[in-house]
Amino acid sequence: MPVLCAQVIILFGELEDVVFPWGSKPPELEKHNALAIYTRQTGEKSKYPHTCIIASRNTAISLIAHEAVHCACMIQEEMGWVPSFDNDELTAYIVGYICERAETFLGTYE
Repeated sequence: MPVLCAQVIILFGELEDVVFPWGSKPPELEKHNALAIYTRQTGEKSKYPHTCIIASRNTAISLIAHEAVHCACMIQEEMGWVPSFDNDELTAYIVGYICERAETFLGTYE
């Protein structure tokens, strides 16, 4: 059984043609190079009730790491865990995992 019932989807490139789960493109995306968006899936058949989407025009790992922190915090808060300096190890693991998966996909992970 997974510790976190969450998924993170990373979308790279120009995002004009991307169809987001709720239909329309977030207006904030027009003024940012990247954005972390949280959505909650409901229903008994939902494998991952917590979903965070990182939409990024840039593949720089620094940008992905920045958005990964937002994703980690959103997921934890929705699951009832309030991240802080006293308990930030879970946040660090989530951010590290997201960045590693992004680098693996991009072929830059060593």
